[in-house]
Amino acid sequence: MFNTTKDLVGKIRLGQDSFLELKEIRLAGNRVSAPSRDSLADELAGSANARGGVCVLGVDDKTREVLGISLESLDRVEDFVREICNDSIQSPLYPVIERLTLPTSLGADAPVLKIEVQKSLFVHRSPGGYFHRVGSSRREIPPDYLARLFQQRSQTRIIRFDEQPVPAASFDDLNEELWKKFETTYSLADRPRAFLSKLGLARQDEEGVWRPTVAGVLMATKDPRRYLPNAFVQAVAYKGTSSTPEAGTGGYQLDAWDITGPLDRRVVDACRFVARNIRRRDGHDGAGKKSFLGGRARSFLVGSSESIIIERHALS
Repeated sequence: MFNTTKDLVGKIRLGQDSFLELKEIRLAGNRVSAPSRDSLADELAGSANARGGVCVLGVDDKTREVLGISLESLDRVEDFVREICNDSIQSPLYPVIERLTLPTSLGADAPVLKIEVQKSLFVHRSPGGYFHRVGSSRREIPPDYLARLFQQRSQTRIIRFDEQPVPAASFDDLNEELWKKFETTYSLADRPRAFLSKLGLARQDEEGVWRPTVAGVLMATKDPRRYLPNAFVQAVAYKGTSSTPEAGTGGYQLDAWDITGPLDRRVVDACRFVARNIRRRDGHDGAGKKSFLGGRARSFLVGSSESIIIERHALS
């Protein structure tokens, strides 16, 4: 959402709405004094309970002027946001937090934090209660609407993960060249939506809008990370048999590669990575250990020819 600086600056100039919240950051010593922890928690939870949105920290919500955050304070402010998402909101939120610079009224670039919250599969409670975003403000969710929201989102979680629609993607984001390769002579008569629905690559969300599913994003988009930030394999080959450096060994990483693209291509590239980093001793025994790190995927080379690749993706 608002993926380019130009789009974000243009949106800020128009002011807050259902998808944009602006917050000035104030510091008192080593702590964030404004916005308050509870207030920001209510705003972020409200976006997740509605249709998602973006909160920009470092912009005055009244004048829409970019004030920025000092470079030495960025880590502190990001920690503040993460603590709120983990400790002040139930169920915890996992937003995408991005550091970027935006032009000020004086023409200089100032650092800000962009917090992108996706529409959630859960109903989130913040310190003030249950909120959702209506226009440019948050509103407490009425009891009857809250009961219906719990029902809708609990039903959504029953759907298998790979068949869930991805809120940030649209049907047109599916690349025809990528999904056409799954067609057979029996499916040529199907319309694209019917065909992709049968494959589990697209489905209607709770509002009736056609969207790619998780499987559709992984298999039929050129860069799944645009919609699922964790949809990649981080591959690292280590020297020796340990993933931690030993004293005096110098460079202990032999090779590294962030493998991206459609899932089938990632599997092939992961195998290529393993193949090019196989080390043999006497032609039989494996002399190295390869590990896919980053909390997203892990692979170990056992002997000289066996590898296990496990990949996990997340919507949030």
